[in-house]
Amino acid sequence: NSMSVFTLKIIAIISMLIDHIGLILLPSGNLQYLFRSIGRIAFPIFCFLLTEGYSHTSNLKKYILRLSAFAIISEIPFDLAINGSLFDFSHQNVFFTLLLGLILIAAVDCIKKKTESFILESPEIKIPAKAVQILLSVSLAAAISAVSIIIQSDYSIIGILAILSFHLFRRKRPVVLVLMSAVNILLGGLRQLPAAYSACPLMLYNGKKGPSIRWLFYIFYPDRLLALYLIGLMI
Repeated sequence: NSMSVFTLKIIAIISMLIDHIGLILLPSGNLQYLFRSIGRIAFPIFCFLLTEGYSHTSNLKKYILRLSAFAIISEIPFDLAINGSLFDFSHQNVFFTLLLGLILIAAVDCIKKKTESFILESPEIKIPAKAVQILLSVSLAAAISAVSIIIQSDYSIIGILAILSFHLFRRKRPVVLVLMSAVNILLGGLRQLPAAYSACPLMLYNGKKGPSIRWLFYIFYPDRLLALYLIGLMI
């Protein structure tokens, strides 16, 4: 296994750049389809990296605040690049999806801890802790998925389910990738199928961090969108 967090981030960032070049600068056609297909690799990797970041973070509150801040910062560049307007509330950038996914997996872990503690302290309760956890977690996942649909965050419910799956099956990446591919095709059609190719780098992940580039993605995302928008104006 030879892929560190650093390597996965670089692959995802390059793939995302190719995707947005195709979306923003290229006319509809085979070349745009090729660029956008390559771009499908990025999001599953970012979902996986989010769950890895969550499992290793020493300050969840700061992690949530960081994603919230960049979701807001990135929205104007996103609206300009994707919709050509300064403010467009019909479609929100991917940071909102990552933020909702992070809140979901943190809440699922909290539910697990609280229900086990409550039932241990209340032996008269006969309901299995696992059943309570599943019921509450499914309800919460449905609620957060609904929020992602209402605000139309990038990848929407596909992203929420992908993040949750990577978290719940963290040690079983092949299971997650099969499930995610099925969900992608079910909700997004065959155009989402190339996302399955993210399995190649993810299966080579070695669990190591590598060089730290925490801020690269955060800064690169809005800057790149703004740059592509300006290039689009010039051509």
